[in-house]
Amino acid sequence: MRRKYSIKFKVQVAKHYLSRIEGADLTAKRFKIDHGTVRKWAEVYKAHGHEGFETSYHRFSAASKEAVVLDMWENHLSSRQVAAKYKIAPPTASKWERLYNSGGIDALRGNRKERPPMIKTIKITPKLPSTQSPSFNSEQEELEYLRAENAYLKKLQALIQQENELMQKKKQKS
Repeated sequence: MRRKYSIKFKVQVAKHYLSRIEGADLTAKRFKIDHGTVRKWAEVYKAHGHEGFETSYHRFSAASKEAVVLDMWENHLSSRQVAAKYKIAPPTASKWERLYNSGGIDALRGNRKERPPMIKTIKITPKLPSTQSPSFNSEQEELEYLRAENAYLKKLQALIQQENELMQKKKQKS
């Protein structure tokens, strides 16, 4: 569960840790927070001071994301350090690095996750033949009718099986 902490509290934690009286683990115990959070807040405070904790929403272009990743590599910065420097979340910095490694700047262009379109499932219930069988003028007509009915049922079964396999794959991905 994430808790929202005040800027005053974050500054207090960062200053305490940066005073080097206690390390990250002891500071975390003292303030009852995670030691990773202590380090993250300290990096933000070192980079931006008090203003670093004020929320700002900024969209980064692909070129800006690339610059962040290249700065990370050139200056041997951790994701936590680069996140503090550019006021982004450490997982975001790591994600951009991973994307850039896999596909260059083009991979950084699509920053919005789009939901895949919902697959509309249609329940197909075959119409069972009525108790009255159709009348045929010849055996040939009856044979053609039965072949068509058989082909229809086979196709229907194949479609149902295909839909079930698609649903299974979808469940495995989730």
